[in-house]
Amino acid sequence: MNLIFVLGGLLIAALMLASIVHRYQVHMAQKRMKIQRLLRGVDLVEDLLDRLSGCPFPAETRQLLQKDMLSRYQAIRGVDRRYEGIDRLIGEIGQTLASADVASQSHNIHDKPHLQKVVDAFGEMIGFLQEGGLLNRTPSDVIRQHVEKLGMQRAECGVHPPLSLHQG
Repeated sequence: MNLIFVLGGLLIAALMLASIVHRYQVHMAQKRMKIQRLLRGVDLVEDLLDRLSGCPFPAETRQLLQKDMLSRYQAIRGVDRRYEGIDRLIGEIGQTLASADVASQSHNIHDKPHLQKVVDAFGEMIGFLQEGGLLNRTPSDVIRQHVEKLGMQRAECGVHPPLSLHQG
């Protein structure tokens, strides 16, 4: 009779342990999904900034996007304080923001395909802002101002490409 109680107790303990392990696995999967979603946003912004490096880019918009990247990194640290390299990434973007380093404003567009890529990147950046791609809520009038500046820069790149494109 005691053996039945012992086996029953072990079975209940095993079921409770399995339940705890399952909840922990679900929790870890949710953390990984949150981190991956935040990192996709950082990757998107970095990719667009890289693609727009050949054309003048509004410094205020660059700073807005860098602040968004900083917010995403801080959110990752909030989800997982032990995420590898997160403190270094936060430090790097913080230094970039503090230095207010503005990338070259010269036209480094060499051919028509590169010009098309830059114009497309401006369009994607405008769509990103208009569709609420920023992590933090930003007033719609501020977004509108950035979108207008980006639209003007896109038009300027398309209307006034470097002389080398006119010769081709």
